[in-house]
Amino acid sequence: YCKEQGIGSLKLVVSGEDALKPGSAKDIHYTDEEMEAAGSAARDAGLWIATHAYYPEAIRLALKAGARIIYHASYADAAAADAMIAAKDTTFYAPSPGVSIAALEASPPPHIDMTYMKTSAAERMELESKLVPALKARGMRILIGGDYGFPFNPNGRNARDLQIFVEHFGYTPAEALVAATKLGGELMDLPVGQVKEGFLADLLLVDGDPTEDVTILQDKDRLAMIMKDGALYKAPAV
Repeated sequence: YCKEQGIGSLKLVVSGEDALKPGSAKDIHYTDEEMEAAGSAARDAGLWIATHAYYPEAIRLALKAGARIIYHASYADAAAADAMIAAKDTTFYAPSPGVSIAALEASPPPHIDMTYMKTSAAERMELESKLVPALKARGMRILIGGDYGFPFNPNGRNARDLQIFVEHFGYTPAEALVAATKLGGELMDLPVGQVKEGFLADLLLVDGDPTEDVTILQDKDRLAMIMKDGALYKAPAV
């Protein structure tokens, strides 16, 4: 059905989610046989599998199914990290820290209790601040993005991920930009994410140097020109 609808990637929530149900991140939602069947069916249909996986067992199942990308992996142990590195030529990783930072900053109304969500977010960020640089140093392709669209983390703030990668994961601004552009193109196996002949002309003209200060990409007034597929959506002022 998904293939007929033109969908290219399925997402399997292999782990639970502490933010939604406290203490559930260790829960595993699929058996080995189910993950194998999902991987086989996806390959037969020409689809990729994206996976939400926090703990080592979930990561193992994701890799067993041939996951194209693993989200979070916050609690990966040494063996799980090694398994991710062994699959680094075909599998990508995205920690998705934007939602964690947003949860920590959120000031919800009195009837919304985010206590456990904030505790979980703080723990994940502490773990990921070590995991992400370690995997990056070993050649893992690590992507920016994920988990936007919540009231406390709305769509439109995605560019802040660049800043988070710099401030929390030790990336240079240029490395964060590569993660958000070139590696995204590699993930999708599409001619996007680079400025080169034959690639789609999706371009920004920025007032300033984001390789020095990546936060300027969060300021809409600093985006002087926006081009999508060769068409101007915002022309530079003259």
